[in-house]
Amino acid sequence: MKRTFTKEEKSIIERNREMIKIQSSGGGTPPISVLMKEASHMFIVLAKEISDGQGNIKFSRRGILMHLMHNDGIPQQKLSEFCRLSAPTISAELAEMERGGLVIRKKSENDARTTLVYITDKGRDANNAMRESFHRAEEIMLSGMEEKEYAEFSRMLEKMRMNMLQFIDNNGESQKHGNAGTEDTI
Repeated sequence: MKRTFTKEEKSIIERNREMIKIQSSGGGTPPISVLMKEASHMFIVLAKEISDGQGNIKFSRRGILMHLMHNDGIPQQKLSEFCRLSAPTISAELAEMERGGLVIRKKSENDARTTLVYITDKGRDANNAMRESFHRAEEIMLSGMEEKEYAEFSRMLEKMRMNMLQFIDNNGESQKHGNAGTEDTI
């Protein structure tokens, strides 16, 4: 049975089709930031299509489950930091995930002020299903790309990521002085 796309997903797909039309008609290439945003959105749409409801949880919770797979029993505050979510946001997400049987929260035996978060078997299964759909979506996304192209593409993405992290770590100081913060260029 074919999955029905949401209104938002249909909009993402249509925007991507329009971008392809513009490019193929000589209208130029959209800025990299637009391409990255649209590729990211399309990746999620594709992964959802592949998963066809497996795991039946929001993909936005993938990061939480992924961290718990490697750090089961982590303090909620630490999980909030790892996932870069505010304390109220992580609390609300975990409450909903707990109701869905994906996680369990328990008070620490050593410190009653600390809440520890554990992934359940259902949470592990959901994480594994999402991981598989992400892997398959990545295979589709990168199909036809030669190993050399993939290596160069990965290098450029990592460089962009590092530039942004450095800017954030410097609180934007390097940009204020007209320097992107690195000597290397892409």
